[in-house]
Amino acid sequence: MWELIPATVLNQFLYYKNRMPKTENDLFNIVKTGITKILITFSCLTFLIFGVNACKDKSSDPPSYNIPSVIAGQITNEERAAVSNAFVSLATAPDYLGQFTETNGYFRLENIPAGKHRLKVERVGYQIYEADVPSAINGFATMNLALKRQELSVPAIKPVSLGMVRIKNHNLEVDFDKNGVYEPFLIKGVAYSPSPICSKPITLAVHQRSAQYIRNMNANTIRTYAGADKQMLQLFADNNIRVIVGFWVDYTANLSIEAVRQQVKNDFTSLVYTLKDSPGLLMWNIGNEQNYQNGNNAHWYTLVQELAVLAYQIEEKLIIP
Repeated sequence: MWELIPATVLNQFLYYKNRMPKTENDLFNIVKTGITKILITFSCLTFLIFGVNACKDKSSDPPSYNIPSVIAGQITNEERAAVSNAFVSLATAPDYLGQFTETNGYFRLENIPAGKHRLKVERVGYQIYEADVPSAINGFATMNLALKRQELSVPAIKPVSLGMVRIKNHNLEVDFDKNGVYEPFLIKGVAYSPSPICSKPITLAVHQRSAQYIRNMNANTIRTYAGADKQMLQLFADNNIRVIVGFWVDYTANLSIEAVRQQVKNDFTSLVYTLKDSPGLLMWNIGNEQNYQNGNNAHWYTLVQELAVLAYQIEEKLIIP
């Protein structure tokens, strides 16, 4: 009978016959050996997969963001012509002091706060432009932006402001906490022009000391002649004091000369763009005692009207008195 069985089959039979467990101990050892082999195989596969993942190409990972220390570039219009006097700031950093573009449209912002930011560009006659600041290369982020023109009509009757300060039915009303509820505001103010001893510089410490004196007087408003800035307005707002920001106009300026008028308008535009979002701002004040020199000067009154229109075009719905 054995001769009828093929040699290969017989060999397989004898191999497995000899390996059959003869006792419970043999069976335990066989099972133990099999489990050990499975665990070793699983460990090797796990190590192999981990190694492949660790060594895979990193190019598919999202790139890290490098915070710029300088943001620079050029602002143009749709015809690629340079746009000068455009106000460039950081929409994500309201306390950051922006800059105006030069004649060739170039700008350069330095000492950028940490974090990702959005650049904001404003210019009368153009739509407001915002864009994310790209990752820096060697500390620099370059942004060349083109503004779109915008025609702004000026209504015959000035609309009621949606900002923090408004005039409604000839009454001054405020909403400093921006909750949509306006309350009447009675100005109890003083003219403010600090003069430190020995012509020392006017610092925030001087303003803070002054704010304490003004609060002790139960005043809630100051009126400046010139020199207001964002830090000063924030300091007084923190002391619950609002500021009527003065814009100085030279008494002796010949306001019939177009170049002189344009310079005044450029300076006022810069002031409005810089301070319009400050929480301490109550209203603008154009000139000081101009009636002594220009009381009967039609050029003065037309200039004031042009400045009011400029402010309206910049502020849009958030009109400041």
